[in-house]
Amino acid sequence: MFVRPRDAHSEQWDGARVGVDGAKERYGADEAFQLSDMETQLGKLLGGMQQVFVLSPEQGRYPNEFLRATQQFHDKFFAGDVLVEQLRLIKSEHELERMRFAADIAAGGFIEMMTRTRAGMTELALAAEFEAHSKRNGALWTSFPCVVGSGANAAVIHYLSKRNVLQPSDLVLVDSGCEVPGYYVSDITRTWPVTSSAALSAAQRDLYELTLDVQKQCLTHLQQQLSTGQSITLDQLHAFASHLLTKGLRSFGILGPSSTTRDLHRYNPTHIGHYLGMDVHDTAHISRSVPLRPGMVITVEPGVYLPRHDASLREEFRGIGIRIEDDVIIKDGGIEISTSRVPKELVEIDALRE
Repeated sequence: MFVRPRDAHSEQWDGARVGVDGAKERYGADEAFQLSDMETQLGKLLGGMQQVFVLSPEQGRYPNEFLRATQQFHDKFFAGDVLVEQLRLIKSEHELERMRFAADIAAGGFIEMMTRTRAGMTELALAAEFEAHSKRNGALWTSFPCVVGSGANAAVIHYLSKRNVLQPSDLVLVDSGCEVPGYYVSDITRTWPVTSSAALSAAQRDLYELTLDVQKQCLTHLQQQLSTGQSITLDQLHAFASHLLTKGLRSFGILGPSSTTRDLHRYNPTHIGHYLGMDVHDTAHISRSVPLRPGMVITVEPGVYLPRHDASLREEFRGIGIRIEDDVIIKDGGIEISTSRVPKELVEIDALRE
């Protein structure tokens, strides 16, 4: 490891540094050096190597200091991302425990939000409820900027403004999660009535029940495939969900009678799920066509997004957005839904506020 040296003046302003000795003691490094020694030490360390595997830089390019220190070895560089991601894809039991912890904290945060949701509060205030709960209960921070969209904002997949006021007849969609020590994350989405399910229109209720039914069928299908030893991938699960959503939207007249899953993309441009781990969209170089195996963690998140200004939609359907997302651990012969304690049935959500 290459680290900044201990420096009393800098530490007085910005906090403690581990220094060279601390890098070994705290992080278990075999060797540690000061950053200023990078060029000299890397020359010694890499001199006899035939291949040097490096990870892609987070900010689009490597630091100049690293480029200068390694310039004589650039012809030996090979991308190491896929190798590392293959290791990250299958979690150990310790890693799964960290992810269960993150899921449980986030689940509690969603229940807190559902309980406290009231007409007249802002989307930002609702997000604050989640963040406060998560940090009080052991999270480091949210795993990504909290998405809170009420009314027509719910049809914007990554709506981040959070400035609108919740209205009595609105549905509100919240997509959030938290990161815990060890740097593992959770990712949950729920959509619920601002006041009660009795205030929902028939169109809101129909689309909610469709989305919930599709998610339930996806989870059941996943369980059945794994319990009978059959292979299944995220792409195959996506195709399964797309067929169900297309059929459902046809029944409401949102899609035409001859429409296909290709037409569904207009109102459902998202995938059914992604890998989860140390990042929210984890192991980005691993294809969704890879068969699911024990130790993987995925999300299952069908959604429908009907824009407010889509003139091809009947008036009652415009401006409705719904997504329901759970975190799922793939096990030997089945699944474990680590976020299952967050209510999804409308009657259960209503009961939280009675």
